[in-house]
Amino acid sequence: MNNTVLCVASDSNYQENSIALINSVLENNNDIDIFYRFVNDTDLNYDFNNNKVKVLNDKTKLNTKKTFLVQGFDIANETYKNINNRLVSEKLLYCVHAKYLNVLEMLKEDYEYIIISDADMIVRKSLKKLIDEIDNFDILFKHGSTSNFYANKFKLPSKTIYEEGFFIVKNNSLVKDFFTKLVDVIEKSKIEGTYHLDIDTFEVVNLVHNLNNIKVGELKYIFKDFNLNEESIVWSGQSGNKNSEKFKNEQSKYIS
Repeated sequence: MNNTVLCVASDSNYQENSIALINSVLENNNDIDIFYRFVNDTDLNYDFNNNKVKVLNDKTKLNTKKTFLVQGFDIANETYKNINNRLVSEKLLYCVHAKYLNVLEMLKEDYEYIIISDADMIVRKSLKKLIDEIDNFDILFKHGSTSNFYANKFKLPSKTIYEEGFFIVKNNSLVKDFFTKLVDVIEKSKIEGTYHLDIDTFEVVNLVHNLNNIKVGELKYIFKDFNLNEESIVWSGQSGNKNSEKFKNEQSKYIS
């Protein structure tokens, strides 16, 4: 066992992206284990042929009908003015928020560092610099911002938000408390009928402000780069970049 593990969760729609991500990590890092939660009715039909990769076939029964409204969208974006473009399924929500289940699962293990990634990422180089960056912190998130509209609507203590598409944590009791509280809020919202896609983003803001002892640092752009710069270590396929020729060419190196 290595002292670092990278976790990803997806259903079959993002299976190819996840495989490319995992292969990119293995290609560029020989000291990181992988934990892949595959959310599907059937087992993953792919062999990584590497004992560093653990696959959990998560067969939780989930509705695929789009009934949940996206909350934290850009209100100026023409796409989201159509209500049909703001609806997502229970299965998609589960896959998005399963990253926090992965954190709690890996905190039970002997790993010192846990990296969480969305499926649409490519790790292009060694992640050693990322491990060095977290030395003085418990969590590293890339910082972003939300609008006054959503800050007021959800009574956020700050317009600064913490992007959860790629982040790293230390294995300690403070981190366990942080993500246990986050998962509890998500599960409670399901019971109360307030569950939505961005509940995690807004609750992370509250937790960062309310849990005074935990040290949250800022993840540098080179570890979650939307602009696909050559010097960056991790490319992000979010915000439509995954459909660009540059991203697809890079991703194709790791799809076999």
